[in-house]
Amino acid sequence: MTLPQDPGAAPPSQAAMGAAAEPIAITVTRYLCPYCRRGHSKKAAAARHIARCWWSPAAKGCKTCALYEPEITERDTGYRAREHCGAEGGPDLAAGGIRTGCALWGPREEAVDA
Repeated sequence: MTLPQDPGAAPPSQAAMGAAAEPIAITVTRYLCPYCRRGHSKKAAAARHIARCWWSPAAKGCKTCALYEPEITERDTGYRAREHCGAEGGPDLAAGGIRTGCALWGPREEAVDA
């Protein structure tokens, strides 16, 4: 059995399909960020995301900066140190959150190509 080629056409009746109808396989294109693997259905949306992705070194975000200090929880005491910027006069991450396009940004050692 073949499906109608006209997308506006009515679907075939159950009698025409038969009692044991099979699922139809389709192919879907997704666009993934190469840094964080977030998926998008539109290429333009993926490109906009990549330009501001926290994990993209080109965006100069906190997560790829040498001065970034991630949140740490000590097992013994339960003390929780919030993520923060280690730069003198750096942004207050607790108040403003993770940023991109920072003038104080410097590459982390593990992010630098050798």
